[in-house]
Amino acid sequence: MNFVILLVATEVANLHYLPSMVISILVVNLVGWWINRTWTFDAGTTGLVASFIRYTTASMASMLSALGAMIVMVSLLGIHPLIANVLVAVAMVVVNFFLHRNWSFRKKADSCETGKHTGGGW
Repeated sequence: MNFVILLVATEVANLHYLPSMVISILVVNLVGWWINRTWTFDAGTTGLVASFIRYTTASMASMLSALGAMIVMVSLLGIHPLIANVLVAVAMVVVNFFLHRNWSFRKKADSCETGKHTGGGW
């Protein structure tokens, strides 16, 4: 989806590659939040606002990193924007998965894992 949006924005709409990347990342992240919340991390319906805020924060940090990488690859190294986008996307998939799993959609720790036992025993 990211690639198609970038392709259309840069090649059809003739936008510069950086605004095209921003549009692409914003659309993909909105869709991604819903898909990740629903299927990937099975986050249920609790904490919708909190998870959306964490997801958006992480995604914006990721977007800034992706834009920086794009500037380096395109402007400094002369790599075509669409090829650079594929390279950035592959790297960001891995980074974003762990970031969202461990922060955006984190689940509250079980009381036994935190050492705060609420029941009898011990």
